[in-house]
Amino acid sequence: MPQISRWKLKSEIWDQIFNILLQAVKRTNKKDKAELFLNFLLTPTEQKMVAKRLMAALMLMKGATYDEIHLAIHLSPSTIAKVKNNLETYPEYKKIISKLLDDELFKKDFLKFAKRLGKLLSIGKGGIFWYELSEYSRKKLKNKII
Repeated sequence: MPQISRWKLKSEIWDQIFNILLQAVKRTNKKDKAELFLNFLLTPTEQKMVAKRLMAALMLMKGATYDEIHLAIHLSPSTIAKVKNNLETYPEYKKIISKLLDDELFKKDFLKFAKRLGKLLSIGKGGIFWYELSEYSRKKLKNKII
């Protein structure tokens, strides 16, 4: 688990540091720059933690259960609950995740991930997450055929 210094920063200093981080993230809009930037800033463990929380939010928004998320990406139920609570408490988070799920390129990558999960997991096939996944796949295939 990442460690943080026991000495607290003054709130105005923290606000300035965080604002600089946000500005830096906004300027890494190309994939190669963003990947390089994340590799520079975050340890491999931190990258996994952040990515898993994002995936949990995406899966929750698509109706996945705690068990499905836990089995798929090995997150603890308490972490999943925190992600769910943040989605429910802060509408801005939910809006960001919804925008990601509406983006066609992102949806394609998410679909690949979910299809692979479907092959790996034997439970949860009757849940809404799996139903929506199969419906989306069916529509995509139908559109390509026609």
